[in-house]
Amino acid sequence: MTHDPASFAEAWPDDTTAFDWPAQADWLPELRQHALGRFREHGLPGRQVERWKYTRLDGLDQRMPVATKPVSGAVDKPAPLAEAAARVVISDGGQPVVGGELCDGVQLYALEQALSGGDHELRELLEGLDISGSASAMAALNTASLRHGLVLRVDANVDAGDMLVQWVASEAGSGSLANARICIILEAGASLNLVEQFESAGEVLSQANVVIQARLGPGARLNHVRVVQESDQAILVTATDVDQSAGSQYRYTGLDLGGGTVRHDVRARLREEGAFCSLSGASLTRGRNHVDNHLDAEHHAMNCSSRQYYRAVLGDRSRTVFNGRVFVAAGADGTDAEQSSAALLLSPLAEIDSKPELEIYADEVVASHGATVGQLDENQLFYLRSRGLDRASARTLLTTAFCRSVVEQLPNERLRGQLEARLEESLRAIGIHDA
Repeated sequence: MTHDPASFAEAWPDDTTAFDWPAQADWLPELRQHALGRFREHGLPGRQVERWKYTRLDGLDQRMPVATKPVSGAVDKPAPLAEAAARVVISDGGQPVVGGELCDGVQLYALEQALSGGDHELRELLEGLDISGSASAMAALNTASLRHGLVLRVDANVDAGDMLVQWVASEAGSGSLANARICIILEAGASLNLVEQFESAGEVLSQANVVIQARLGPGARLNHVRVVQESDQAILVTATDVDQSAGSQYRYTGLDLGGGTVRHDVRARLREEGAFCSLSGASLTRGRNHVDNHLDAEHHAMNCSSRQYYRAVLGDRSRTVFNGRVFVAAGADGTDAEQSSAALLLSPLAEIDSKPELEIYADEVVASHGATVGQLDENQLFYLRSRGLDRASARTLLTTAFCRSVVEQLPNERLRGQLEARLEESLRAIGIHDA
């Protein structure tokens, strides 16, 4: 059966007048209505859109999920991935539940609550998200459904420490598409360690469309770890948009360890001199899992640096996509950009589509990229076997080291150990011993 991606967009409800918004947010219904129009104009992105040509969201059109429904009662949650002073649980994209303690100088609000405060900077952030083209149709849908989410603000020179956000799906919400927004504002010199955990208890059918917007003041630092370990029926789309001021640092580490169809768009805009971003990820796929990572580093100022580092291990009939883009605007001299992607195919039926991009309009730029796809090196296997390891153990050692390189730079030793353990568990699930 052929499905029309426009049918899902046409069926999405217009609820822009369904809520009694506070007077300070009288601009919001107009923004949501504009976004809904954009989404209906373009429909679900697919192969006709260059940035989506390898990834289709037919599952949404087939299931026709509705907008997020309120969930009553307790929701089963897996154990938290990391210890954190502040912990937020978001079930089915609904109202966040905040636990733990926040240090002085850190404000955390539900999005609805923040909108009632008349925060001009928040409005500017929400209105500034690009929803103009067909590639941004899911961001337009998120804006059209804008209601639930978080706003986090950290005052100047305050270290907010660690924060864990657990995204959880429930049986009660399995027929809905969770749309949620997180807005992060770090003032000059502020810092935050954010860990996202996309994991639900059991084989729950999870469907989520999440947008994160972050604005980093001069010298601010945001360390961002995202771990996805959902069921093979899950559909997850995320967009992360980071705006960086002078001397700020954004470090992203993404681990995709489970999920039917997963798509991440991570965009860092280095607006002012001396900004730095590191965009890293690892995907371990099996069955018919499909994982798509689009990482964009945009250099708009002089003497900025970026690093992109991606690793993938594929088994069975799974597929991954890596599109790493470095954009250097005119006048952004002194740019230093590196990009590296590599994949191991453990099955002749697995597939990776790797597309490195360098778009440079400035002089005095240092930029490099490399992309490799292959199997484990037989010479390395022979060397390890000559040192007494059997073939299965040698394969395990090499493959684990290949993936561990993504997380070994994380400063949190306890979190790093947790992630390494999950990597090894996922590798066993892929079946490297049988390859």
